Amino acid sequence: MKLLDVVRSAVTGRQRIISQGRSIPSLPRQFQNASQRLLWGVVLFLVSSASLAAPFAYITNYVGGGGSNTVTVIDVATNAIVSTIAVGSSPYGVAADPSGQFVYVTNQAGNSVSVIDNASFTVVDTIAVGLSPIGVAVNATATRVYVANLGDNNVSVIDTATNTVVATVPVGMTPSGVAVNAAGTRVYVTNRGADTISVIDTATNTVSATITVGFFPVGVAVNPAGTRAYVTNSGVNTVSVIDTALNAVIATLPVANVPWNVTLNPAGTFVYVSLPGNDEVLVIDAATNAVVDTIIAGDGPYGVDVTPDGTTLYVAHSISGNVLAVDTTTNLVTATIPGVPNGAAFGEFIAPAAPAAVAAVPVPSLNLWGLILLSGLMALAVLYTQRRSDSGRT
Repeated sequence: MKLLDVVRSAVTGRQRIISQGRSIPSLPRQFQNASQRLLWGVVLFLVSSASLAAPFAYITNYVGGGGSNTVTVIDVATNAIVSTIAVGSSPYGVAADPSGQFVYVTNQAGNSVSVIDNASFTVVDTIAVGLSPIGVAVNATATRVYVANLGDNNVSVIDTATNTVVATVPVGMTPSGVAVNAAGTRVYVTNRGADTISVIDTATNTVSATITVGFFPVGVAVNPAGTRAYVTNSGVNTVSVIDTALNAVIATLPVANVPWNVTLNPAGTFVYVSLPGNDEVLVIDAATNAVVDTIIAGDGPYGVDVTPDGTTLYVAHSISGNVLAVDTTTNLVTATIPGVPNGAAFGEFIAPAAPAAVAAVPVPSLNLWGLILLSGLMALAVLYTQRRSDSGRT
């Protein structure tokens, strides 16, 4: 019998006793208090268990390099593949809603964005955007999604309340990567064909600045404080560091072969850059702009993202069909997850756990929650029996 069935049976039995006019014996006060504490403990445990569910990694399987027009979902608590979701044609970019409700995937050959429900792992909407969408990003309040349309030289602005495009912003030639600052006031777009970054003012949906960077910029990430933006210049093997107050490059870091994607840890202390040309991921100290470690990352590492707690870096591969989990303390690979065809995962692909009500959490029989409640009830029954026995002797 499932735990919920036990609870329902107990409630039904109590109602039957009341309807027959019989009284229900009450526990002594000390046991009433104990039972109340147990009940609240169980409730708090259930709530915390629901809210502390693990995040999921969404890996786009880009069909242009042998993928499958799907998104692979990995539970980062177990490093197990929990779902494979069919999306549009040639999925490439991915952005997770910071609230954990939805994940947005660009379908490059489908000129669309698939909206995935993070709780059910199903596509709940498909939004038409511009030609050949690549990068995608969501603002911190999850009210706007920004999509770089490589073939149209513009950015689509999506209202998440209606899943419709509410603005189209012209930017530079062949836009690729997109990042939004934490305040939601600025969007940074890499323009591959122009060697520039377009800075979009989100209040007006217009370009407020254009910053010259290196040759063929692809990836872009903004630190949590919003003071620095990092750009991978794939054609010249450098990373540009931008002061966002000045809208100017303040450092250019030489790196190895074909820097592609870039991300930061939640604290903003380390920058991670994928190097598919060298099969490595670089670790850069954000305070000194110095490379402090190199992670050997297998064949063709492209997508990189860090879990919300900052403990694990995930690396998606386009060649090996694997996803790596890397301990950010030691920068050592702790798990290799196979079965991911041509993982592109361009963007912030790790979604926080979906918000869920306790009632929505499945409760199988004799699981941990059931054992906790059952143990508590048995303990109370023993104490109550002992108390009645002691009273009878006096």
